[in-house]
Amino acid sequence: MGDNIWKSANSMQEFDRTKVKYYLGEGLKLGENKSGKLAFTTLSVNFKDRSDVDKFVLTDNPELVNESIQEKDNSLLFTTDTFEKDTELTGSFSASLNFSVNKKDCDIVAELYQLLPDGKYFLLSSYLNRASYAKDRSKRQLLTPGKKETIPVTGTPFVSKKIEKGSKLLLKIGVKKSPAWQINYGTGKDVSTETIEDAGAPMEIKWYNDSFIEIPLKK
Repeated sequence: MGDNIWKSANSMQEFDRTKVKYYLGEGLKLGENKSGKLAFTTLSVNFKDRSDVDKFVLTDNPELVNESIQEKDNSLLFTTDTFEKDTELTGSFSASLNFSVNKKDCDIVAELYQLLPDGKYFLLSSYLNRASYAKDRSKRQLLTPGKKETIPVTGTPFVSKKIEKGSKLLLKIGVKKSPAWQINYGTGKDVSTETIEDAGAPMEIKWYNDSFIEIPLKK
């Protein structure tokens, strides 16, 4: 996309060799340099608050190109520096997300966008998974509240697009909260049996700065 041309490769593994690693840095920055000091950015999600239900309905299924994107009080937005020249993004992004949460489970969502030079947002790829199944889809493994955990992100949708000069890449990361989605309140019970009475205290997630996303860029 962007150049409107076809390309080919001998194998899918070729795209993994071009990945650039970005860390979730302080100041909501995606940077290529890992900080020498461990730190985190905190996200608080109040599942008892449903005053934003209309906003969720309007933004839960974004178009391919959007005038704006909403944090919706359940996500954080990390951005790269501005690209100084045209770059090709071809492949599937992966990540290693290090976090701790005050609950026994959560539904993690990550969306990768291109912030276009005109200020619009192009949805490139996305990831959604229940943390308790992230390491083994056949067996639920509940989280230990307050313990640092690592979630491997793989198998995201493949995309090939020109990232124009003047663009940025943006990672929207948080938890799923939507009237169209089975809400995981994090009690550790069968999620289908949970109700708003299980919401309890707001979900507090610490995203650590040794977390990283690998994006298939050809600079």
